[in-house]
Amino acid sequence: MGILPAKTKSNAKALVLQDHAGEYLVEALVPGIHRHELEVSLCAHSLTVGHHRKHNRIRLPDDADTLLTAAELKDGRLQIHIPKVPGGCFHPTKTCLVVY
Repeated sequence: MGILPAKTKSNAKALVLQDHAGEYLVEALVPGIHRHELEVSLCAHSLTVGHHRKHNRIRLPDDADTLLTAAELKDGRLQIHIPKVPGGCFHPTKTCLVVY
């Protein structure tokens, strides 16, 4: 397991990308924000997490499967699980995630 550097659109260090054996895990602390207030979207290999006018974006590794991504919010911690696919998996269309 390791933590990969995540380049965000703003100066906030809100998104942390962790490399696990079979998946990537992106975490963000969002205390006081309800799941219906969050905007989580994927386009190609770019993950964007936003709330109102503040958005953070990171580029995902090439072997991330952006079609099988799941997001959950619990106790102010947003976790986005992104499976790994050998050889990579590229999906050029934008996908909005439902946060559970």
